[in-house]
Amino acid sequence: MSKKLILISILSSLLLISSRHFFNADDFKGDESIRYLLNKPMDLGYLNLYPKLEFENLQFLCDDGRNGVVNCKTNERIKGIMMRALRYKNITDAVEDKYELPRNTLMTMLMQECHGINLLPNGSGDGGVGLIHMQPMLAHQFGLSTLNDCKDLVSYTHGRQINSLIKEYYTTPEQLLKYDDRFHPVLNIDAAGRMIKYYSELSMIGKNKWDSAFKRYAGKYNYSIYTKNLRYFKEYIEDPIFMEELKTTFEGINPLLTYHGELLDYAKFMEINHQFNNNYDLEKYVNTPIGAIP
Repeated sequence: MSKKLILISILSSLLLISSRHFFNADDFKGDESIRYLLNKPMDLGYLNLYPKLEFENLQFLCDDGRNGVVNCKTNERIKGIMMRALRYKNITDAVEDKYELPRNTLMTMLMQECHGINLLPNGSGDGGVGLIHMQPMLAHQFGLSTLNDCKDLVSYTHGRQINSLIKEYYTTPEQLLKYDDRFHPVLNIDAAGRMIKYYSELSMIGKNKWDSAFKRYAGKYNYSIYTKNLRYFKEYIEDPIFMEELKTTFEGINPLLTYHGELLDYAKFMEINHQFNNNYDLEKYVNTPIGAIP
């Protein structure tokens, strides 16, 4: 078992427990030329283009837990995270392209924040939610609606309300979109992308503009651990040998995986998930230029 995998397991668990990001009011006094990044770029809904993802015999490494993946060997943990998270890669790629972010910036953030588990709020119950966890105050700062218009940085009451809503609509998650924009995968990931882009355009406080952006995003206490985790995830996701191992492992634990009677391999499983993501108005998002009227 490598020291690297042990370290990423520990760090990832610690940060998932309280994925609460730094807030500095001065950051929102930026130049007018970048203030468009504080606004939701468009309204997006839910389209019934493709049927629900009702797979038979689907298995992932590890189990879904309150703070991310649990009950797995350390050397299986990162594969368990990736099997879940890469289902959203066509969304993170689209947002990275729109704001010219380095490839896999948002995918590694998603892996860190929720381990690829949809509808996983912050484990501490402080009100953060989304594939890339977002506190109510920051969601509002970047133009998203929140349940009951909550604007607190931390609210355990709001966290309980979020948990209740998830339980009510767990089998019909598309219903959640009308209550809180953070439940919309494209709007949530877009807001995270706008945050990183916006922070990168402010005065330099790091080694480069992206380092500066994450110093503002994570804050001085979480920055070092947070960015170290992102670098680890990025190293694995961009390693073709590891990605081939991931494919082989997935197919090994899913010999009878089917979708509407069709037997699936790893590539087809991801293709169906990415196709389903178009139900979240992804095509409209991709084809609408930045700054267009919603």
